[in-house]
Amino acid sequence: MIVAGSLLLVVFFSAFSTAPRFLNLIEAQSVNDLEIEMTASGGSSSECAVVAITNRTSDPVRIRIEPGMRLIQENEEYQDILVTQPSQILVDRWERVELPVHGYCCESSDRTPEAGLRFSQVEAASDELSSLAIRISDGEYSPSQSQAAIWSISDGTHLGAIYDDEAGEELMQYCADMRGEEMPWYQVDYGDILDRPFSNEPVRLSGEMSYVVDHLAHADLLVYGPDGKVILTFYEGKVMTPAMYKQSFAFSATDLAPGDYVFTLLLDGQVKQTETVTI
Repeated sequence: MIVAGSLLLVVFFSAFSTAPRFLNLIEAQSVNDLEIEMTASGGSSSECAVVAITNRTSDPVRIRIEPGMRLIQENEEYQDILVTQPSQILVDRWERVELPVHGYCCESSDRTPEAGLRFSQVEAASDELSSLAIRISDGEYSPSQSQAAIWSISDGTHLGAIYDDEAGEELMQYCADMRGEEMPWYQVDYGDILDRPFSNEPVRLSGEMSYVVDHLAHADLLVYGPDGKVILTFYEGKVMTPAMYKQSFAFSATDLAPGDYVFTLLLDGQVKQTETVTI
């Protein structure tokens, strides 16, 4: 009787329980009886959107939001959002739930989506942006590093904006490899880049130039601007013995014209080494 009762209980329970369907958000938006509403939370980073899901199907549904998905803004004046963190939620029959979306804007010249603005659909981002989103999800990067990295791939903004610490250097190298470029040897600070369109106006340049003096010499270390004139002198006629040297620098870039700035080492009046900063 105990065995029969247990079997009866299992049959009874099974008749009234249904395993949830598993769908990602892209798949879910094509299901007729699933209502998907996607709206901006205001801001361009972190939890910057909300997905509301109403389930009118006969089964519970588990919805996954995955890194590399792209929320498309209805108004083209505003930026789309690239999802960078995974999340999921169970939506029971006839239930409405909301799920925050963690991501970043991915159209640097457009406006930051205002709270309440609707996204028309979700789609897979490009292979490059999808790979970067997964990288960001797996790493420990600051919001500014993540945003700068995404814009460097989506819009070709300066790789030097990503660098801030060791993690930022690693992320900058990853993006440089993706773009097929050398990693910059310097950093470009654009100020606060979060929750606003990208200004493309650097406020500060910094870095460290490494060079070798291979004989006793009088050395000059100068920086030439785009017009070929010297804009900065580190030293002139300095007596230097053979060794490897490093020269750190950090200065305001707010009044610098766009173009190439050439750091030039001269030994006894002859050019020994040049390194270029481009802004």
